[in-house]
Amino acid sequence: LTSITIPDSVTSIGSYAFNNCTGLQYNEYDNALYLGNDNNPYVALIKSKDNLIESVEINENTKIIYSSAFSDCTGLTSITIPDGVTSIRMEAFCNCSGLTSITIPDSVTSIVEYAFSGCTGLTSINFNGTVEQWDAIYKALGWNDTTGDYTVHCTDGDIPKN
Repeated sequence: LTSITIPDSVTSIGSYAFNNCTGLQYNEYDNALYLGNDNNPYVALIKSKDNLIESVEINENTKIIYSSAFSDCTGLTSITIPDGVTSIRMEAFCNCSGLTSITIPDSVTSIVEYAFSGCTGLTSINFNGTVEQWDAIYKALGWNDTTGDYTVHCTDGDIPKN
């Protein structure tokens, strides 16, 4: 498999969908690799260029952050997820121990298993929505296992890690 077209309408891609597809040709933007279509080559952020990156600007047209996209990127300290992203998949930021803050838009509807597991330095999640909207996001088992003692900062109040 060397190419795949992902339509803009896709809101989720199952874990391991591209496992062992070593021939895939990706679209590059900043320090990440994407798959998409002719109109939007950045629908799905599949993975970082390598796990030594210290920063990344996620393309504003991204809809999905794929499973293990930034796993073990210990040099990342903060990340801003752009508006329009709907899904943060399994282990997307797993073991990003240097990550201290993350900004999540109110367009996110799901944060899947172990998405932030092992982010031991995490102290701040900035959510661009209300407490009610944060509570409405589907958060799978272990999405925040072994993280730091973060606080979720919503537009209308704060929520401590529970």
